[in-house]
Amino acid sequence: IRKVGVGLKGDAIKLKKDWNHDVMGRVDIAQFAKMVSREDLGRSLADVTFNMLGISLSKEKKIRMSNWAVPRLSLKQLVYAAMDAWVASEALMDLEREVKETAKPDS
Repeated sequence: IRKVGVGLKGDAIKLKKDWNHDVMGRVDIAQFAKMVSREDLGRSLADVTFNMLGISLSKEKKIRMSNWAVPRLSLKQLVYAAMDAWVASEALMDLEREVKETAKPDS
């Protein structure tokens, strides 16, 4: 299982500190993009999503900074989390596909 996103190191540190849980399989899209010389994609998930997929990702502070420890998340929180996960996965797959196509030898 891969945890895909941007800035995952901080999430992993917090999970280790709060729950003594190690997060394995992290893929930071911005770092991966930099490794394959695609720094132009941006450094945030919103930037990478827009530049790779053409989708404007809402990163509304009111939702981002809301209480995620409540027993029932709001519909806005659920949509935010689902979109975050989906676009990160899609952007990574597109970037991986682009890397594979670039690496193919000319026929």
